[in-house]
Amino acid sequence: MQIESTRNTKVDATNLFQTALRQNFNPALYRKSQKPKWSRFKLKFNYRDGNESTHFSYDWNPDYSTGVKKYRDDEQMGFSKLILLIGKNRDNDTYNIATIYMTVSIKKDTSVQDYDIPVAYIQRGKDIKIEPRLKYTPENKVRLELFKTL
Repeated sequence: MQIESTRNTKVDATNLFQTALRQNFNPALYRKSQKPKWSRFKLKFNYRDGNESTHFSYDWNPDYSTGVKKYRDDEQMGFSKLILLIGKNRDNDTYNIATIYMTVSIKKDTSVQDYDIPVAYIQRGKDIKIEPRLKYTPENKVRLELFKTL
């Protein structure tokens, strides 16, 4: 599956994952992030000890293309960052399953629990599996019409 980043360079999702595996990651430096108000994707880690943790994608990213800092809704970059987070946490060898869920809601409100479509899945020691229907518009938003027929 090809992901096109905001810099118009094609990046393969599996290459992103492999890059994260090769990076040196210190879990002591990882800090918990706050829950955003709006998010298209949710990452859920299921750990070996029975616990689980949830991380949301940050879809509002700064854009400096005009010389002025503006925020734009970039769902593709938010998904890519969650893939990198899975790869960084893989070195800890503490989770069994990591799953990225997506919502088809237009509002993308994180207080509503409607993240019910799994789009990426990885089990400890295996390769990542990404939903082949996950496509993006030229504005880096998910093409929701491909998922509303479920």
